[in-house]
Amino acid sequence: MKHSPKHVPSFALYGEARALDIDEHLHIEDIQSRSRRYLWEIAPHTHRALYQCLFVAAGPAEGSVDERHTDLSGPALVILPPACVHAFRFNAETRGHVLTLGAEVLFEDNEQSAQRSFEALFAVPHVLRLEPRSRLAGRLAPLFLRLVEEYRAPGARHSPVCLWLARSILWLIGEELRQRHELDDLEHRAHQCFTRFQMLLETHYLDHWAVGRYAQTLGLSEGRLNRLCRAQCERSAFELLQERLLREARRRLAYASLPVAQLARELGFRDAAYFCRFFRRHAGVAPSQFRRRQGGSNSSLR
Repeated sequence: MKHSPKHVPSFALYGEARALDIDEHLHIEDIQSRSRRYLWEIAPHTHRALYQCLFVAAGPAEGSVDERHTDLSGPALVILPPACVHAFRFNAETRGHVLTLGAEVLFEDNEQSAQRSFEALFAVPHVLRLEPRSRLAGRLAPLFLRLVEEYRAPGARHSPVCLWLARSILWLIGEELRQRHELDDLEHRAHQCFTRFQMLLETHYLDHWAVGRYAQTLGLSEGRLNRLCRAQCERSAFELLQERLLREARRRLAYASLPVAQLARELGFRDAAYFCRFFRRHAGVAPSQFRRRQGGSNSSLR
């Protein structure tokens, strides 16, 4: 099924305008309970200031995360930081859970090593496909079930058990991600520093910070930051800044019906002509031509 939204809606929980209650630090539900209401199709959307972990334990599933489409047939994990556009398609046989978290669960009252792990985990979206009989899938399934049980228990909001279980789940996933990258101690420190750069970039890319300002904030020289970026992803810090800005421009052109001049201002460009030159240089086409090519159907799952 194709959708043609004029913009990408932002929710706390999909389909709900309300925010999470002020004392509700997390929410957990099975995939079936919400997707059934929408005929198994979760249309493109984002979450502001909320972090999500989707666990497909079994059954067919498809996903689209920041324009990347992938098969998510279980077992599989999707890690979603705030503001990334995502969509899913399930069916009656899909089993799993969706965990939604506020920042305080991840970044407050945690020991330093746990906080660093969570920062790395949610620095960028991740899709992890697991072997059906993998040790991680076997450990996660009962933890999610126990979390649902505790979440539904009387007085759950005043108990730390749900937080402990959620953090345990995220810790295990973070360790799996670290092991897949096969990081030694030195590489792990470099990866953590690169993660901090990515988080700063997500916060300030619309402010058009210069590379030197990012480096200064991280306590690095500009040259060292560039060497770090090239070692981690074979691109300079400036190239990563340009890519992030281009990705946001592509999103807004595809999903929002704003005039190009207004969109340029929202993206921090001093005028529309400068934005058009930037977009053509990096995307190969003018913004208006890119928008026409999307035809309002860029949000469909393929």
